[in-house]
Amino acid sequence: MIDADRLIAIRNERKANSRYASPQQCQQEIRAIEGIYIKEGVPFLNISEMSVEEIATRLFLSTKTVANYQTGIRQKTGLATALDMYRHAEAHKLLDGSE
Repeated sequence: MIDADRLIAIRNERKANSRYASPQQCQQEIRAIEGIYIKEGVPFLNISEMSVEEIATRLFLSTKTVANYQTGIRQKTGLATALDMYRHAEAHKLLDGSE
């Protein structure tokens, strides 16, 4: 998981002053992703300030394993961005109040 402020900063570097980088959009997407994780019982960490090495250490995995998991998730789901995950959650009624 990523901190909303960090996501906003990253997106403002890519597309400053856009809806894509707006605090509301970023916060909404993060809530949606958290909702999916909670509903499916998937544990998650806020990795906003963590390197791949720190993530690997925290999960007792090798750095290469963490990188491979990230790649595998993207390839298997086709959900490359937080926005893609949000749209998936919305389409499958996984968001609070979307039922």
